[in-house]
Amino acid sequence: MEEVEVEWYGPYKIDTVVEEFHEDEDFGLYMITRKWGEYPEKILYIGLTYYQDFGTRLSQHQRWLSTIRGTVKVRIGYLIENRSSKKRLEDVENLLICWHNPEYNEKGLVYCGRDLRIINSGRRGPLDEIVDSDELEYI
Repeated sequence: MEEVEVEWYGPYKIDTVVEEFHEDEDFGLYMITRKWGEYPEKILYIGLTYYQDFGTRLSQHQRWLSTIRGTVKVRIGYLIENRSSKKRLEDVENLLICWHNPEYNEKGLVYCGRDLRIINSGRRGPLDEIVDSDELEYI
């Protein structure tokens, strides 16, 4: 089984990411969450960016995010390794989506990647610390 650590940063306002995250080689995972009233923070969407910077990718979500009530934030995740291939990043994204089942993700709801164990560290918010493909339950 392959083990991957993801270091999470944030939470940031969407506008902050759109305006400030424009480094050429800035790619990885992102998680959009909502906090509304006394309810716990909820994961709305998990995505990745590989060929675009975070600011450009997040700007593509602004239309639907403008309809969401509550406080919307973004967390940015980087794989802690020197060799982050697009395929590895896609597998990590897919497993996180299958595990957490965010409301606005429409694809990636069935995991078909490698045997993978994800360790989420840093400012992970509502993400589980350990996500393991061997423990994934299919409904």
